[in-house]
Amino acid sequence: FLSLFAPQVLLLALPSLAINLLSNNASMHRLALQYPAPIIPFVVISSIYGAERLRRVTNWNLKLCRELVERFGHWSVGLVLLCSLISHRYHGLSPLAAHFQAYPITAHHRLAQRFIDMMPRDAAVSAQLNLGPRLTQREKAYLFPHVEDAEYLFLDAASLPNTDNVHRWIQQYWLQESEFGLVAAQDGYLLLRRGLPSSPLSDPFYSFVRVKDPCIQYPMVVNFGEALQFLGFDILYRENEVIKEVHFNLYWRALRELDDDYFIALYLVDSEGQVVGSTIQPQPVTVWYPTSQWKPDETVRILADTLAWWTGDMAEFSVALAVLNGDDTWDPGARLRPQVVEADLVTEMPAAGTLLQLMTFHNDALYRKRPIEKKRIFTRPSVQHILQADLGHQVRLLGYDLSSTNLETGGTLHLILYWQALTRMDRSYTVFTHLLDAQNKVWGQKDNVPMNGTYPTTVWLAGEVIVDPYDISIHPDAPSGRYLIEIGLYDAETGRRLGVSGGPAEGDRILLGEVELLSAGAQ
Repeated sequence: FLSLFAPQVLLLALPSLAINLLSNNASMHRLALQYPAPIIPFVVISSIYGAERLRRVTNWNLKLCRELVERFGHWSVGLVLLCSLISHRYHGLSPLAAHFQAYPITAHHRLAQRFIDMMPRDAAVSAQLNLGPRLTQREKAYLFPHVEDAEYLFLDAASLPNTDNVHRWIQQYWLQESEFGLVAAQDGYLLLRRGLPSSPLSDPFYSFVRVKDPCIQYPMVVNFGEALQFLGFDILYRENEVIKEVHFNLYWRALRELDDDYFIALYLVDSEGQVVGSTIQPQPVTVWYPTSQWKPDETVRILADTLAWWTGDMAEFSVALAVLNGDDTWDPGARLRPQVVEADLVTEMPAAGTLLQLMTFHNDALYRKRPIEKKRIFTRPSVQHILQADLGHQVRLLGYDLSSTNLETGGTLHLILYWQALTRMDRSYTVFTHLLDAQNKVWGQKDNVPMNGTYPTTVWLAGEVIVDPYDISIHPDAPSGRYLIEIGLYDAETGRRLGVSGGPAEGDRILLGEVELLSAGAQ
């Protein structure tokens, strides 16, 4: 804070500071990137002037300064060193950092050397960012897309982010229309040379998208329409990146020979279950290997890294998946509905069942993403009010929790229902919850697909237990008195309720306990 004592110098950094703070680019708000660099010299210089001003204001003299240095100098140096080590522990990139990740060396990385050996050592090369360090010994090495007088282009489709749909541009322009022609292509690598004619890609190029017997971190089987089968996903944490967003490996299989090229998108879902963002660029793999080329007997791995959001300011968020017939990610009618066949995780389906929620994450104080794994439950949990009522021989109500039996008009009734699936269901049933007076008039109601509309009965597995919360708003004009809570299930397409047997049942409804409703402020 010493720089604050010399504002006349610090104010010189104001233009750069304003540019950074007013930008809608989240990267410009991060101290660890290059954007604050123009500000730092003014902070350092103003700190020097600030220290001198502070000395004059407090009437420090040289003798006193020497005494302070002799007495506290070693401690102050130690404190600075300790603070630096703590900062490096949580924000650094060396092996001393808490979340250090060594860069893995794979067969794909080793293959790059074979392509480098194909280029004369004195040839000028333009290469993408992550390949550039392997070419620094050359006299002329450009960072793609800057080509200048380069004789060769060296690219890696397996690792190049699809910013501004750059993969489509490479495919359509550099491979087909430019003055560069293909020298070699394998496992996603592309080597092009100026002056060669264009030629099609051969099958070895596509080996980076095909995997055999993958070890999937979160396996599941989910069919999207009758076209694609989703086999699960891996979560990728790139701690070496300054902007630490999670990425995903998505594993797929075609259910049949396909004529259409489907668009695969990820969606950002907030803690309230609302969809607030989506990827708009195609995933790189689908540019080079569209779904119309997939074979039913192969597994395709898609690295999904086209995320168009920053989640550092969100305490909790989820990422969901969709397959679309078209590229308008905000058209629900274009989405193929997911159908869960097998899954160990609770597979919530936001956006009226058109999305498959992959994982929920919690941001800790250091912006690290912590996954919240919602495992399916097959044992009876602790229930406040135990019941046993069967609905249509398909679902059993195990009981319920009630926040209070004394409520106010205009307030909220907090109710948790505990269901158990008796079998797999091919229909999505809607839960109804009503607050009834003595004349069966409804004074509070909430009807929705279980778990706030995200977990339809069609994805429940036999024996699974579902914890289903409801916040029922009570009408402000509801008169004081005793009220009943009735619940049940019905088919939203036909309006037909499931019949109930056992427990406090009446035909097609279950009556829970009574609650006392008082006028607001009367309790």
